[in-house]
Amino acid sequence: MCKVYITVQARQLSSEFARTHFLLSKLTGKAKTWALVNHLVVDPGCFPDLKGLKDDLRLAFEPSQDEHHHLSAFLTLKQGSRSMLDYIERARHLAYCIVPNTIDMVTQVHDFVMGMNTDHQRFYLTLKPSSSLE
Repeated sequence: MCKVYITVQARQLSSEFARTHFLLSKLTGKAKTWALVNHLVVDPGCFPDLKGLKDDLRLAFEPSQDEHHHLSAFLTLKQGSRSMLDYIERARHLAYCIVPNTIDMVTQVHDFVMGMNTDHQRFYLTLKPSSSLE
């Protein structure tokens, strides 16, 4: 019944309430179950505008942005056995997760160069003949 009501109201997108219900009618999967069971059954007018709906959806489904965790992961990131592309993608993802407190370019370049130097030194030591390492 609630789903039918939402779909009927969604056809008239003249008001903010109707636009919100149209968006609710397009939800699928866990988001749809969350909206129908947890909110609309309890309080049919719980999403008066799109901003409230977006905020509630973010709180329910967006992963937490633990900046301290992401910052420490970024600062200790090493290429290791990853390909260069995977390493860059991981670094970009971690930098994106730290958006409120962005790391300045100097720190990013310094950490990247230090990681490259460390990997280069390890690579250089493994190429040396064993007699020269004594």
